[in-house]
Amino acid sequence: MNEDWVSDLKPGDNVVVCSGGWRSYMRVETVTRTTPKQIIIKSNRYWKQNGREVGNHYGSRLEQATPELIQEIKEKIYRSKLINYLSGYNVNHWNKLSTEHLERIVKVVKG
Repeated sequence: MNEDWVSDLKPGDNVVVCSGGWRSYMRVETVTRTTPKQIIIKSNRYWKQNGREVGNHYGSRLEQATPELIQEIKEKIYRSKLINYLSGYNVNHWNKLSTEHLERIVKVVKG
């Protein structure tokens, strides 16, 4: 993977911070400042050499903030909000809907 773009980052540039592991995430962040060897985002430090988090072998890494990746992240966040909204519905909420609405929801869920 070509990581030359990492060394060209400057304060104010947007990047995508990615974390792996059991609780993975991707979020858009802004570069706070840079040093000759590191990129600082808030209180986290990343190597200019490869975009990996300093001092954490399994930590997060930087990805180039392309319009496509930013859109993908926005869609994931929106989808997560929709799922959280729907999962908050309990029997009392469903009881307030008409049978027709319930049938439409079941049809969509079943595919």
